[in-house]
Amino acid sequence: MKTRSRIIALSGLLLASSLILSALESAVFSFLPAGIRIGLANVPVMLAVMVVNTPCGLAVMMLKCFFVMLTRGFTAGVMSFSGSICAFAVYVLLIRRTKVSYVMLSTASAVMHGAGQVCMLAVMTGRASAFGYMPVMVISSLISGVFTGIVLRYTLPLTEKAVASAGENNNSSKGGR
Repeated sequence: MKTRSRIIALSGLLLASSLILSALESAVFSFLPAGIRIGLANVPVMLAVMVVNTPCGLAVMMLKCFFVMLTRGFTAGVMSFSGSICAFAVYVLLIRRTKVSYVMLSTASAVMHGAGQVCMLAVMTGRASAFGYMPVMVISSLISGVFTGIVLRYTLPLTEKAVASAGENNNSSKGGR
């Protein structure tokens, strides 16, 4: 993952994956209560941080939030951003400073995502009663965090392998031409 073009290509693939998963989650899981999602769209953000770098992960996260705003409205975009920025900060802090499992990493991020959304809800409504929704968000975040952590655990090695093999194919094809 050295060349700039490979970084851009992988970043684009991770962004596209995140946007597709975000749209699918909205369509398939629309029966869930407000603000609750499985969180699969966040897996490409985590992969971007781990396989490319932190700025790439931040860019994927920001563009995903902008996509949410475009497709679901301003309020959904603001809620997505507030949760995502909290989750991203915790994710980067934990990945850089600890050796926690992917499930713990994802679960902590999911809980912070929910907390960020509830805080934004309180700001947007001007009501402290919004914090009454926190238990629902924490429980759903624990469940979704475990699920996305398991997905991350299995997709990270595959992503790293694909990136490594793309580099090997790229290097071997250069010599033959």
